[in-house]
Amino acid sequence: MNCRDIISSIFSNFFKAKESENSFTITELVKTLSSAKSRGIGAEFGRKVHNFWGDPFAVAEREEYLSPFPLAYKLGEYWIYGVADLIRFRNCLPIEVIEVKSYDKYGRYEVLQVTFYSYLTFEAFLR
Repeated sequence: MNCRDIISSIFSNFFKAKESENSFTITELVKTLSSAKSRGIGAEFGRKVHNFWGDPFAVAEREEYLSPFPLAYKLGEYWIYGVADLIRFRNCLPIEVIEVKSYDKYGRYEVLQVTFYSYLTFEAFLR
C-alpha cells in the first residue's frame, strides 16, 4: 500500500471506531488502568485541541512532517482510538510519538498514554 492509501485507511478506521458502540478511547483506557485524575489545563481544552490537525496527506508529500494524528485499531471485537498530540514522520514513516503536557511531572498515566498511541501508530503504519 502506498502512503496515501495507508492514510485513507487510517482515517476510515478512526471514523468507524468513533461511531462504533464497541469502542474505547485511549483516554478512557488509560484513566481506568492508571486511576489518574485530570491535571493541567483540562480535558475539555484537550478535546478541542484534538479536533485540529493539519493536512494528513502532507505526510505523503513531505520528507518530514509533524502533526496531531487520529488513530484507531480493532483489537478483537473492540476499537481503540484517539488522536495523538503529535507524530513525527520521515518519508511517510512515523519515527516519534509525542504527547504534550501542561505540567512537569509524569507518572503511570502519561507512560500508558504514549505507549497506547505508539502501539496504534505501529499497527496503522508498520503492520
